[in-house]
Amino acid sequence: MFKLCDKHGYTFAFDLYAGKKDVDNGLVLATNVVLKLAQLYLDAGRTLSTDNFYTSLPLARALLHQKTHSVGTLRANRKGLPETVCKKINKRGIVSQQSKDGIIMLKWHDKRMYTS
Repeated sequence: MFKLCDKHGYTFAFDLYAGKKDVDNGLVLATNVVLKLAQLYLDAGRTLSTDNFYTSLPLARALLHQKTHSVGTLRANRKGLPETVCKKINKRGIVSQQSKDGIIMLKWHDKRMYTS
């Protein structure tokens, strides 16, 4: 089950996964799910928070195109990520960042490496 919730856990929308669907927009399942569930809340200047299953550059671009910001953790093996940030080895307490087209990507090292 995919759910769109507020910060308190209240469910605004949900979708049941019933197997692979043919979608012709070229986006992956996670991106399509987010765009479908958030459809009524886009174009209003909101900020959407996602975990690393959903967060990707194509999702961030699609949401920005619909006047919606996104914040989320990001898997370092996602396609299309800038190598200048992903491949960089930071010492503890150091932050690397890169921005392009309104999207900012950060990587920091606390007790382990994080990419956001």
